[in-house]
Amino acid sequence: IVTVAALAVAGFAVIALIRRSDSGAGVADSIAEVRATLDRRASVEEERVKRIDSGIDQLKQTVATNEGAVDEQLRRIGTDLASVTGLFRHDGARGGWGELSLERIFEAAGMTAGRDYEMQFNAGDGVPDAVLHLPKGRTIVIDSKFPQARFTEALSIEDPDERAARLEEHAKEVERTARDLTKKGYAAHATAEYVVMFLPSQAVFEAATIARPSLLADLLAIGVILTGPSGLFAIVKSTASLLSQQAAVDDAKRILDEVGVLAPGHRMSSP
Repeated sequence: IVTVAALAVAGFAVIALIRRSDSGAGVADSIAEVRATLDRRASVEEERVKRIDSGIDQLKQTVATNEGAVDEQLRRIGTDLASVTGLFRHDGARGGWGELSLERIFEAAGMTAGRDYEMQFNAGDGVPDAVLHLPKGRTIVIDSKFPQARFTEALSIEDPDERAARLEEHAKEVERTARDLTKKGYAAHATAEYVVMFLPSQAVFEAATIARPSLLADLLAIGVILTGPSGLFAIVKSTASLLSQQAAVDDAKRILDEVGVLAPGHRMSSP
């Protein structure tokens, strides 16, 4: 690839050499010299383009590898969550499981601790369980809660009407927990002032939202995004994808800078 500037320089060089030449043979030799110079420059530019192509191929391979592992990661999360039902009866164990579930979901989504997220983030007025870091300083604040007493009681009730009433109480318990969460001041540290309230049991999450269909909208109105494991994985995976796109842009910019292709004053946009 020969740039316009290179062609212009070569043209001036030809004219200068022709003027200095005393014979037709001198002119021919000068032209040959210029052509050789252009060929060398073209070879250098071609090598630079190959380096860019190689860098882009590596980025594509990384993305493909990550996407291919998503299904297996989802299955692993589901198996892990199903294996700890017995822990739901103990407050301390439930809290520990909530934090462990968060970390496993972050890891399954391909996120790195300390870079992409922080556990037990100090938010001043309280300590949420986790904070996800997005490009441009944006954040998602997540706190794990496990209100399940009424849900557990409902599982042992055979009468359908009584069970439905207990599940409605379960939905109210989830709502009370969410309203208490809004008093902790976490929203001030979150982008758009929404806090994610994570229920580390899909069954507990679904029971509450089925018993109270308006629950998600009601909590959203007070700045709380209620989610279970599946929904949180979708949120985290989207965040990881955004971070991956940002990293790809940064890598591409670095490659272009290294080969000197990026024009002065040009800036690559971020996602």
